[in-house]
Amino acid sequence: MTAPAETSSRSSTPASPDVAAIDVSCRWPVLTLYKGAAFWLVISSLFGLIASLKFHKPTLLADCAWFTYGRAYSVWTDALVYGFCVPSALAVALWLTTRLGRVKLCSPWVISAAAKLCTSACSSACAEFSAATARAMNGSTPALLDGDFAHCVSW
Repeated sequence: MTAPAETSSRSSTPASPDVAAIDVSCRWPVLTLYKGAAFWLVISSLFGLIASLKFHKPTLLADCAWFTYGRAYSVWTDALVYGFCVPSALAVALWLTTRLGRVKLCSPWVISAAAKLCTSACSSACAEFSAATARAMNGSTPALLDGDFAHCVSW
């Protein structure tokens, strides 16, 4: 019998940071993205419930113009897609990129700040789209809605 070949414990590639250090480097940006996504999931669920109830009982919340079926439905879809799905996908992509690439995240505060900016931009976008839908339904075409898209909304 021959003895097994001796393997060296040293590798020719440079040392990569361990998994715990990688997870620590991207912990706050990932948590910031997931917190914003969870917030928008709750908001989206509430507006989805309102839209569903308005579809079955139109007189519910009839005195409040901001809770009509069209506005609640548009806020529901926008909050779900842009408020929940996008930050969740970015958090998963960030974590996978750092973990599979075996690199620590440099300047995680930049990504955390961008995640907070994304959350606030989603709230202003949902409010603006809801207001633009209301203006389009009243017959005036806002600057946000041009061309064929304005005709689709105002029908």
